[in-house]
Amino acid sequence: MSYNKKEIRGLLNSELGIMGDQEVDFVTSASNRVLLGWLERLHHTYLASYSYMWATRAYLLHLLRNTIFSNKSSMHVHISYL
Repeated sequence: MSYNKKEIRGLLNSELGIMGDQEVDFVTSASNRVLLGWLERLHHTYLASYSYMWATRAYLLHLLRNTIFSNKSSMHVHISYL
């Protein structure tokens, strides 16, 4: 499934609490995938700011990628899993 940038920002905002001006680490500029390292940093940022709902969502997306889709050759997750 392919999303345009407006849909991607909407998903990231509604599901991960990412505002329009926050930096997101996509695999490429035209990609619908975010880097796992970015999700991990986002999780720790939310924990430090006591935003547990957003921290849990970021952690679950990271966990989903690392357990169910355990292909270790890639370091990204598609945003469609949000």
